[in-house]
Amino acid sequence: MFAKSIIERLKSYFNVKTDVELAKILHESQPTLAKWKKRNSIDIQHILPYLPIDLDLNWLIRGESLLKNEWIAAEPEVKYNANLAINSEHE
Repeated sequence: MFAKSIIERLKSYFNVKTDVELAKILHESQPTLAKWKKRNSIDIQHILPYLPIDLDLNWLIRGESLLKNEWIAAEPEVKYNANLAINSEHE
């Protein structure tokens, strides 16, 4: 599931284990994170202000990182809709 993968990467980045802990960091509620998982999309515009500037958005959104000039892929292709929510191509 696409949204769940992003949430799990955020937990890893912030070194937290629960959705409640992550929700506090993102200034969201735990039910909001559950809603993102259920609909398989994340309202990225709401969390961007709370993400560190050095966070690799390719890694966060697609599961890819540029390491030693090689792409490491972990997620399906991504599209952006008009309201900036992120959705998987495989919905």
